[in-house]
Amino acid sequence: MILSGGIVCDPVIAPSGKRLDVWIENGRIKKIARNIQEKHVTRMDIKGKRIYPGFVDMHVHLREPGQTHKEDMATATRAAAAGGVTTVLAMPNTIPPIDRKERYQEVMSIAREKACIEVLQACAMTVGRKGEKLTDFESLKETGCLWLSDDGSSIQDQKLLFMACERLRLTGQLWVEHPEIALLAMGKPLHDGSVSRERGWQGQPREAESLAVLQAGLLAGLAGVRVHFTHLSSWQSVEAVRMLKRWYPGLITSDTAPHYLLLTEEDVKQSGYDPNKKMNPPLRKPRDRQALLDGLLDGTIDCVASDHAPHTQEEKAVGIEKAPFGVVGVQTLFSALVTLAKKQNIPSKKWLPWITLNPARILGIDRGRFAPGMIANLTIVDQETSWEVSEHTLFSRSHNSAFLGMRLDGRVLATYAGGKLVYEVGK
Repeated sequence: MILSGGIVCDPVIAPSGKRLDVWIENGRIKKIARNIQEKHVTRMDIKGKRIYPGFVDMHVHLREPGQTHKEDMATATRAAAAGGVTTVLAMPNTIPPIDRKERYQEVMSIAREKACIEVLQACAMTVGRKGEKLTDFESLKETGCLWLSDDGSSIQDQKLLFMACERLRLTGQLWVEHPEIALLAMGKPLHDGSVSRERGWQGQPREAESLAVLQAGLLAGLAGVRVHFTHLSSWQSVEAVRMLKRWYPGLITSDTAPHYLLLTEEDVKQSGYDPNKKMNPPLRKPRDRQALLDGLLDGTIDCVASDHAPHTQEEKAVGIEKAPFGVVGVQTLFSALVTLAKKQNIPSKKWLPWITLNPARILGIDRGRFAPGMIANLTIVDQETSWEVSEHTLFSRSHNSAFLGMRLDGRVLATYAGGKLVYEVGK
């Protein structure tokens, strides 16, 4: 198949977009060039539409096994495909947690059976994600797991963290860290600011995150291991990562999520304290939002990930204080970034690597770009069309989006994973 007349947007060969044809054969990219002329090959005219490498979302919760009433491999990956995402890294806080090789093998078997896109699976750093005993890093690596995280929580024992770093130095696996000092965060639903104080509530201070970034970053740097800080939300954390990157080049990476770039605690207040705007860490202030954007623009923050965390309507209906943390976001990852880029006048050559090449490099996979011989993961987009986020337009089993009711720019028309059509708008 030849995709003809589209505008190829690739972070390496065409960061600003270039009119090129893309020839796909046997699930891989065969050729990228102007006006490819080849007989006996099906052509698809997509004149004026943009072709991106399939997006890479390095932080999602697929909820399988154990919580399939919220989401499962089929619904989550269908939602991902509808958002142009062709590779995800799933977190291990399932029921039971993915904390041993047998469970890793089981969940990968489920992915092969039910997922329509590429699923990478992280495994827990501690047994049962209890923060008490390290998992068998070596055995997990031998089984194929190259990413470790206790996401959803954070190891609080500094001695255990140092022991984990010593082990990671030998295995070379990536440590994906949910930075949180539990003693300071205390599971509070809002940022410790004017909105929480108006309600008479204690909130989560920035230091609950930034202190954890400093502690984990220093330990990782001391041991010489790679650590990736996920879903950063505060200006203090940006400053901490900036400093750690200077001290330990090549070891420190980080991401933030679209809701931290588009929303603040004021949006929580204006929504009437909508539980669908409750996530951990919480939405903070305009200063934090601007610092996160500045961090992305100057390279302090490497990428953007959704932190896709489905919960049912019933679970979220108990009010913001008692509702579980988390929002869905894998389907809106791309469109939220396009919306941000239009508001802030950010060129595609700047933001495209945040959801393609950069997360792929951090994960150690050859994705997020176009080149002959590469797997044909790509998405076709109408960038000039907007769409409304609603229960009817979301493909996840749960609809707890922070963007419900908003119009986002950039509509995915079709997504190919391994050269196979896995999503087409209207079907």
